[in-house]
Amino acid sequence: MMGASASESAYRVLMGVLESRTGQTLSPNRIWRIEMSLKPVMQRHGISDLDALVAALVTSNSRQLLDDTVDAMLNNETFFYREHSVFDDIANTALEYLHRINQRHRRLTIWHCGVSTGQEAYSMAMLLAEQDARWAGWRVDIIGTDVSHQAIGRARVGLYSQFEIQRGLPVQRMVRWFDQTDGGW
Repeated sequence: MMGASASESAYRVLMGVLESRTGQTLSPNRIWRIEMSLKPVMQRHGISDLDALVAALVTSNSRQLLDDTVDAMLNNETFFYREHSVFDDIANTALEYLHRINQRHRRLTIWHCGVSTGQEAYSMAMLLAEQDARWAGWRVDIIGTDVSHQAIGRARVGLYSQFEIQRGLPVQRMVRWFDQTDGGW
């Protein structure tokens, strides 16, 4: 289960770092992800193996190394309209209810936590924009948060590869809401 290049204590320390920084745990059958996901971090920081990475985390005050390590171990799985049935329920039931109970103040705030690179929050924005008559004159805020600084940085930019843009996003919405550029969509 564990890689040959790391001690058991290195895995325990790295799993502890992930849990203490994010609240996320890795099940024993997912430990293989640690070494695989941290290889690019170790290369970038000139670190030879997981034991040396743990030593560097313990002895250095490098916030960047710590952030890079945690970000690499996160599962930033997301795509547009992830869980289509949930988005259908939101569009057909939840938004009508939220409109009714917030009618007096004409304000709606939606918080997406664990937003990763933003596709689900952008999906919500598209849903609301497609109901523009319902939300005319309203202040609508969509807030996306994630423990990964890198993922949030990508979400702010809102630039997606061809693979990412097609994943879960129907072509009609893709061409309506996104522009193709040299760097992606």
